[in-house]
Amino acid sequence: MAIKAEIEALSTTAELIYTSTSGHSDSPQGVVILNSDASITVYIGGEDVDTTDGFPIAAGASVSLDLIVGEAIWAVAASGTPNINMLFNRV
Repeated sequence: MAIKAEIEALSTTAELIYTSTSGHSDSPQGVVILNSDASITVYIGGEDVDTTDGFPIAAGASVSLDLIVGEAIWAVAASGTPNINMLFNRV
């Protein structure tokens, strides 16, 4: 299995950033999301993610997730167009 890295520019409109195609319950796909912006918080969650109830990732912080096939991550920025860096295994 390979490892893949991506950079995504976000905006204040929620967008799909990743859908798992290879993780299973006994062997999930690992995903790390780094908010590489210096000052803007980003939020992750489901399709309805927003800055009120999304999971916050502060500037410079990261979060690790384990996904199974079909699980999707959506993201939105608190303001501006911050970049996030993502690292995936099992691609």
